[in-house]
Amino acid sequence: MSASQVPRPSKKYLAMSLDPYREMFEEMDDMILILDDSGMIEFANTALRRQLGKNRIRFTGRNLSERNYFDDLLSAEELLKTIFEEKSFITRSKTHAGENRHLDWKTKVFVIGKKKKAMAIIRDMTEHMDLQKKVEDYTKNLQEKVYERTHELEKEKQKAIELHQAKALFLSKMSHELRTPLTAIRGYAELLEEDEISDADRKQFVSVIEKNARGLLEMINETLNMIKIEQDRYQIHEKTFSLCNLIKHLMDTYQVLAREKGLQFHCQLGEHIPENIYSDPIAVSQILTNLIGNAIKFTHKGKVSLSVKIRRFPKKITQKLYFYVSDTGIGIPSHYHKRVFRSFEQYLDNQSVHERGSGLGLAISHQLAKLLNGEVKLLTSDTQKGSTFVFSLPVRIKSA
Repeated sequence: MSASQVPRPSKKYLAMSLDPYREMFEEMDDMILILDDSGMIEFANTALRRQLGKNRIRFTGRNLSERNYFDDLLSAEELLKTIFEEKSFITRSKTHAGENRHLDWKTKVFVIGKKKKAMAIIRDMTEHMDLQKKVEDYTKNLQEKVYERTHELEKEKQKAIELHQAKALFLSKMSHELRTPLTAIRGYAELLEEDEISDADRKQFVSVIEKNARGLLEMINETLNMIKIEQDRYQIHEKTFSLCNLIKHLMDTYQVLAREKGLQFHCQLGEHIPENIYSDPIAVSQILTNLIGNAIKFTHKGKVSLSVKIRRFPKKITQKLYFYVSDTGIGIPSHYHKRVFRSFEQYLDNQSVHERGSGLGLAISHQLAKLLNGEVKLLTSDTQKGSTFVFSLPVRIKSA
């Protein structure tokens, strides 16, 4: 039956049936809607018309199917069916200003004169639902923050555990590394107290004590530097200095040590190597000292070489220097390559007690290179054939 065919009750009938309740319904803050099972609206109070912004529209005597003011999603037929199912439900409608409103429906079906009617009490739940959504969003955001913070705390906890383990390992290895030279110093010092020793033995004992003392001092200095680096307390001080003088000083120092071991030590400077550069001379010197010192320490025959090359970038002040330190020493097995820059890591095969260092030299060099925006890498290494390390350093070129 179309809207035009639905019989409309007389105004007199509507007035008579609602008169006892009209004033009460009109005064209610809740929206009241009364309609029959054909969808004919018999009453709509002021609160409902005001809510929908339809104060001047007469709802009474109209059919729900003529125009659906109450829901943007449900059809009038679906809405009418839902009303007479006596369900609590929520619809969405728009006001005359275009605002979306959420309406909460409570309906009751009753029979008057063998005709089914329904009364709907409607409340605007928009603010409540908006508040509920804000609470849900806040709760969700809070849960995400709690999750993120919990994840951060777990990471911090793991770091604390790793730090504790690292400290325990540090103390264990330091006590071991310190015990060796201290035992040697004490042992040979006791031998020196004996009366019946030759001058040659005395000289040898003093040499051993001196060598272990130097190693002990080196180990302490390296440990202090590593602590500074890991605590971000190591300060880089850049200035203009002579690269050629720095390399000459290293050559003079290590030529003597290489000669004592019967090794050849060569240095080759590539083309266009600048006389002066702008960087931290102490950090650069320590990195090269560690690399060259290790190369000589772990090479028993053959040679050690230092070669310097430059990569030039046209129209740029910053250039990149490459220092290659190669040896024909004991080498490092392939499975150990990734561990050589860790603190206290030492490849001990074929190493005597006197050859072993603190295990910090390469770790310090690796970290110092990072502070200089450079890098130290193990380029190649084979057991009993030798190794090649490369130190790359970006520098600003300064004229003499």
